[in-house]
Amino acid sequence: MIAVNFSASGKVELVERPRPSVIDPDDAVVMVTTAAIAPWDVARQTGPGTHQGRLVPGTEFAGTVHEIGSNVAHFDLGDLVIAPSAWKLPTGEYQRFGCGTLDGAHAEFVRVPNADRILVRTTPASEERSLLAGGTLGLGAHAADLAVEACPEGVLAVVGCDPCGIGALATLRRLRRNRFTRIFAVDQNPGRAALAKAYGAVIVDAGEAILDGAADVVISGAVQEGPGMECIMRAARPGGTVIFCEPYGPGLSQSVGIETRNDLTVKTALWPDQDRVRRLAMAVQIGSIDLTAAVSHVMPLDQAAAGYEAAASPAQGVVHKVLLKP
Repeated sequence: MIAVNFSASGKVELVERPRPSVIDPDDAVVMVTTAAIAPWDVARQTGPGTHQGRLVPGTEFAGTVHEIGSNVAHFDLGDLVIAPSAWKLPTGEYQRFGCGTLDGAHAEFVRVPNADRILVRTTPASEERSLLAGGTLGLGAHAADLAVEACPEGVLAVVGCDPCGIGALATLRRLRRNRFTRIFAVDQNPGRAALAKAYGAVIVDAGEAILDGAADVVISGAVQEGPGMECIMRAARPGGTVIFCEPYGPGLSQSVGIETRNDLTVKTALWPDQDRVRRLAMAVQIGSIDLTAAVSHVMPLDQAAAGYEAAASPAQGVVHKVLLKP
């Protein structure tokens, strides 16, 4: 099969890999129909070369069930499915597609372990949007839930309108218990800022005085590509709450300076489990969460290099998501 490979840091190429097959009786093999380039895929592509070439990337995907193990009871061949990007193991650690020993879905096929406990059915009409439920939308949705629990009334700031930040804004639009009096959004990218405005946020510049200490709750998208910790610290009021969407793993907040504000409550959005993915996918299917504007590029898999280049450089016109079609 054809698959994406990082032969060196920053270099994307297509290679021939053996097609995956069922290894354990709980496995399924999915023929990928759509896959998204997520922030953590880009981080791996552009990061140090220690993980280059080992695994196929790609954590967010949809596809049809191509092969099932003897223990798989809830899915049939031909079912259109999506999956969580990561799931908790009995050890408490997370397993993720394209990480550890498990290949991801930037390929023609992907093996899914524990298929009955991981896969979620979806529909062709919402495939390109519901696949985000397993990753970026799921993280953003949990951040939105945490924000409402922390302060159901008040001012919210979303710092960094990356895919996770937009997922939080999209979810907040449908939460009936959301009674934030104002929702600010900060992002240097005009396209992402415009999308945040479309989801109901008031766009402010990171340096505007109106933001100083204004937010009861701050949701941070990916710290690495957003406006940064200085903006988060300025926006949060004394005694407020900061919520990180941390696809790179818990604890990032402790390495980027948030500990200097011991008056703040720090929370971390978690990867969505199967049940949350199912509920979010249904919300996308019925239109209560509208992600139509969130997909900005759809490319064939053989243009993966251009797709990664665009996803890594939002200034080139990528507002939110680049999708790959094998």
